[in-house]
Amino acid sequence: MIDVEPFVRTQLERLMPLPEASGRDWADVLERSGHHHRRRRRSARLAIVLVALALLALTLLVAAPALGFRSVADVFGEEPSPSWTWPEGVPGEPIQVPDIVRSANQQLPAKRLDDRVDLGSVRQIVSAGSAEASDAFLAARGINGDVCLARLGRTGSRGTSGSPFACLDDPPKPGAPSTKDQAVFVGSSAGGHRGSVVDYSNLIGVVRADVGRVELELVDGETIELQLNRWRGFGYSTTDPRRFPKTLRVYRTWNSLFRRHEKLVGQVPLQQVNGLAPTPLCGGKYGPCPEGVTP
Repeated sequence: MIDVEPFVRTQLERLMPLPEASGRDWADVLERSGHHHRRRRRSARLAIVLVALALLALTLLVAAPALGFRSVADVFGEEPSPSWTWPEGVPGEPIQVPDIVRSANQQLPAKRLDDRVDLGSVRQIVSAGSAEASDAFLAARGINGDVCLARLGRTGSRGTSGSPFACLDDPPKPGAPSTKDQAVFVGSSAGGHRGSVVDYSNLIGVVRADVGRVELELVDGETIELQLNRWRGFGYSTTDPRRFPKTLRVYRTWNSLFRRHEKLVGQVPLQQVNGLAPTPLCGGKYGPCPEGVTP
């Protein structure tokens, strides 16, 4: 009998021979099946989707303000520009105009009439101290429409004193920086129950719109942060000579989506400005006085 299976296999291979090593070439099988073409098509579709998403993100960033979203500046952070303006125009709390302010305003000579202010617009930005001795910054609307500032001091023994109003848009005095270049205006006073003793120190100030942080270095070396009120005013008062103010520093601040930023834009050495050397309290309940100091 004839073995049929080998005979049939031989006849089939003669009619349709197989490719060489076809049983071992898996890459050839994939290529002929179209697998690589499908993978290339998927890669092309993915690239198109990524480009479309990038274009959509860019469009949203540009159109964000109109759509009510964060602007590009909010996301990446934009350093604010210096400005001596307030949303309410004239900053501060309305007060009764002190007599010294009213008198000084009315007695300005004719050549300085532009320095007059509207007394109905007088406000108090900040005050610091006690009933015996206090200091305050006042604001008012100038006749020319500018915001003007003045310092007012009150002491129990000497009464009330103050500086005239100076408008923020006034041209600077010779050798002095322009208002825009000054990040902070300060006023300070110190005194005691007699001429040889300094037993209190007051500090007041107002900062530019771009300033968001104020720190004060004290005589004892500690540094504290002074809080700004709603009109960007700050105050400090102490009767402890070890905590008298020494150096004031102000920082421009701004935020981005990622972090908070700050930059030092002003520094005032207070003791050097006033030539003030704090005298320690001594005598009686304060203890013995150092050599050369009398209570």
